[in-house]
Amino acid sequence: MSLCVLERLQRDVWQRLLASAPLAEVSIVLSRPRVNAAGVAVTDTAIQQTLNGALSGLVKRSGKSGAAIEVQMPNFRTEDRNTAGMQGSVEIPVLVRENPLLNMNTDNGTLLSAESIALLVLAELHGWSKISKSTSAAREMTTDKNAIQPIATEDGFVTYQLVFVRMERLANRQRCANPAISFSAGSATLTCATSGATIRYTLNGEYPGVNADDDGEDIPGVSTYTTPVAVASGETLRCVASKAGLGDSDVIEYTA
Repeated sequence: MSLCVLERLQRDVWQRLLASAPLAEVSIVLSRPRVNAAGVAVTDTAIQQTLNGALSGLVKRSGKSGAAIEVQMPNFRTEDRNTAGMQGSVEIPVLVRENPLLNMNTDNGTLLSAESIALLVLAELHGWSKISKSTSAAREMTTDKNAIQPIATEDGFVTYQLVFVRMERLANRQRCANPAISFSAGSATLTCATSGATIRYTLNGEYPGVNADDDGEDIPGVSTYTTPVAVASGETLRCVASKAGLGDSDVIEYTA
């Protein structure tokens, strides 16, 4: 199973909370998973049923119910872009939800308030580090001063959100070199420094690429470059270089 950085981090947070002894009776749900811990695909409906079940008493953990933690999909905020990679912050939202009437029932409830659960989540994750062996750099998860935020809901449940932040560097995808345009006597010659790259172009203003949603057919007006292109006065030539395994180049334009 291959996971992107965000999915891997989401699962790490989920599994760390599942392993927490103080949270052993609280249902913990991975939001929007592609697969569960056993490698089986999970639908959004199943996730919602687990959340609803934990808050209604239909789903129990260690025989208890009435509260649930939802680890949501992280997002990425770019702060710097360079040839080595994109430096930015990953934000990991975690929701704590409680049905007080059920949760404080001495027979079946966890007896942990939403506030107590939120503090336990904070204790588990704030300052938790991922240490990269290749760089020996520790990337800690932190929160801002208002770490636990109440969320208003219409279902009568108590809900808090915690957002953890960690610095991360993502590798840029290698791209084709930008095509070069040489214009002379009403025609344009296109070249690309990436060996084996295909150059596509348009004269109608459309993006010069392949429409993947249309069985791989070219976008209307796209031509594959083979010989110099006649460009009339006032026309704009747009071109892009592409090659399997690489990202497309930037769009290069020339107006005759």
